[in-house]
Amino acid sequence: PGWHINAAEPLQDYLIATDLVVSKTATAPGQFPTPLIKTFAFSDEPLAVYEGAFSLSADIGVEPITGVARSAVLSLQACSDKICLQPEELIFRLW
Repeated sequence: PGWHINAAEPLQDYLIATDLVVSKTATAPGQFPTPLIKTFAFSDEPLAVYEGAFSLSADIGVEPITGVARSAVLSLQACSDKICLQPEELIFRLW
């Protein structure tokens, strides 16, 4: 509670978007959930954010079994009403 991440398509150009890349293919913003539009104490403008639990799925493609793990990389930046943490990349290996 009290934390959010920016949507896949933030309303402001300077915000870091949430992004998912699977096997080097970017997930289209339209595949992300509908963001919440909220205002926070640090900004006069509303922001498009995700809060709480949400589901995100992506096509992992059909590739021949090579013994090499494919990967999914979720890039995000968590923020509260007071601070933003450094952007992070969460890497998932898909065998």
